[in-house]
Amino acid sequence: MSPRPPSGGAGALLLHVGPHKTATTYLQSNFYGNRAALLERGWLYPKLGERVRIGHHDIADRPSDLLRKSGPAHDDLRRLAEEAGRGTNILLSSEGFRRWRPVHHDALKEIFAPRELRLCYVIRDPMSVLHALWAQTVSLGGTETLPSWIETHRLRGRRSRILNPMIEIGSIVRRPETPCTFLLYDEIARRGLDIFRVFAEEALGAPAIAPRPSAPANKRPPAEMTEFIRLLSMRSPHIGEDGGLHAGEAVRYLLSEPERRTIVETIRRDGAAARRTIEISRQTPGYLALERDLIETLGPAMRPQPERGKIFLSEPETWTWYDDTLPGVPSVAALLTKAERKTRPGGVGMTIANETKRLLRLGRKVRKRLLPVA
Repeated sequence: MSPRPPSGGAGALLLHVGPHKTATTYLQSNFYGNRAALLERGWLYPKLGERVRIGHHDIADRPSDLLRKSGPAHDDLRRLAEEAGRGTNILLSSEGFRRWRPVHHDALKEIFAPRELRLCYVIRDPMSVLHALWAQTVSLGGTETLPSWIETHRLRGRRSRILNPMIEIGSIVRRPETPCTFLLYDEIARRGLDIFRVFAEEALGAPAIAPRPSAPANKRPPAEMTEFIRLLSMRSPHIGEDGGLHAGEAVRYLLSEPERRTIVETIRRDGAAARRTIEISRQTPGYLALERDLIETLGPAMRPQPERGKIFLSEPETWTWYDDTLPGVPSVAALLTKAERKTRPGGVGMTIANETKRLLRLGRKVRKRLLPVA
């Protein structure tokens, strides 16, 4: 893709649709931190985020606003179209855009006409995504065990939106009038490339933008911490209610780094008898057939083009988890009790943290109302 406007100088509107666990936070951090460099190359990354400063989740989570032609998302996009002016290329980014359907895309094109709508979707090995999404779900307060999570999606097979990217991709490729670039997460990693550089060059036509050295990413915590957060959510199911800190945030912000380190070390040492591993092969006929289908369907739209005729990883996946005897380990039980007190909804620490989070969102909302978003 080129950053130059399509025919007539109308400009382009690019939706980066994620999905989850494909370096989205890292990409958004670089989009936001490199706004000036992107604008020099013809791309505007607008300041529309309230819930998350660097992304556009508030827009992506309200597609019905566009169909009603009213509501916060519709009004923000109308304002953006007016402020950006004719011919400016616009980049929007949120995992939530992957849930949008053609009718939402059509409504978006109506707002930003005559800009050309384009999409960018990052494809990652589904088995890697399966585990990463379980860990994220636990961080958000989920309590399902890893074996149960795996079995749920195994039984769904090709009906699982995690294990079968074609469910989401199918609606995209069936609309050839909406160009889409498919970035190959694992091929990019195999070549030792930076995914932001690849995105900028392949999806925006804007090479030579260096990633910010301090750009944050959602790094997966150790298995021991994930299990601890899961057990904490089972004991404190009200964490995260009313838009407050979710379980993972509560542990990260209300427990000190030495406390978190002690949790991991204690579970690893004292909970060794509860430790289990799961190995899953990627060489099953169904998995290999899915890979072939994706390669055949996406063809030249894949970037970079796979060198070995593969877009998934080949080696088996091995994951660590802890069985239901872990909370019965005395030292682990003591740590859970201590953490439960510190993260108790209504407690001093949680109240202050939740109020801080609320004020941050309010500040972003006020800023968006008073200052330009373009």
